[in-house]
Amino acid sequence: MEEVTTKSGMSVGMVVGIAVLVAIVFGGGAYAYVNNKATKEKNDLQTQITDLQKQVATSGTTSGTTSATTTPSSTTSTTTDETVNWKTYTNDTEGYSVKYPSNWFFVYSAEQNGGKTSQEKSLYISSSKITPCTDYCAPTPYSSALKINMSSISGKTLDSAFTDRFGSIDGLEKTLLTIGGQPAFRGVVSCQKNEGLGCDDPTWLVIKGDKLFTFDSGLSYIPQYDQIVSTFQFTK
Repeated sequence: MEEVTTKSGMSVGMVVGIAVLVAIVFGGGAYAYVNNKATKEKNDLQTQITDLQKQVATSGTTSGTTSATTTPSSTTSTTTDETVNWKTYTNDTEGYSVKYPSNWFFVYSAEQNGGKTSQEKSLYISSSKITPCTDYCAPTPYSSALKINMSSISGKTLDSAFTDRFGSIDGLEKTLLTIGGQPAFRGVVSCQKNEGLGCDDPTWLVIKGDKLFTFDSGLSYIPQYDQIVSTFQFTK
């Protein structure tokens, strides 16, 4: 049989052989390229997984350290309470104690205004020294202090004592809280709704047994009064 040749003089067999050889070469190269690329991606993925595992492990260690140091912080916040370093006044007769800022003053006496003296003693806590008037004065030096007074009651509830004190004044805000472990009320008349002497100056009331304790902020309420009242404790 006569062998067919191309225009270039190459036989058909040779052309086919060359084509097969080229296909094998390029096919092998493509396979190697794809295989190498897959291997590289696999290695990169494994590296990412390893790095991620290290990050998680490190994060776990850091979290453990943080949580371990968080517990003392709560203790620190407690010990930084301003009242920790305050002084304590104790009244054994009336059965209570209360703390006040160390640079403040207290007077336990009957209120005096010139020749006039009140009939009962009260505790007055003030940021400035209280000096009784030698003559009539208004307001009195006691008006700028937190006044703590104890009075005997019989058969009264906290609600009735609160009503006796405030009546039905417009703009009265009544808040239930705890003083010395006992239910108490904080009452304040809003100056926006009822202007008058002492508006916006709160009064606290608490009952223990047959004793009513009132805390009057006078005419000079300051936030420390709330802190002082919060330290009040019954001693009997």
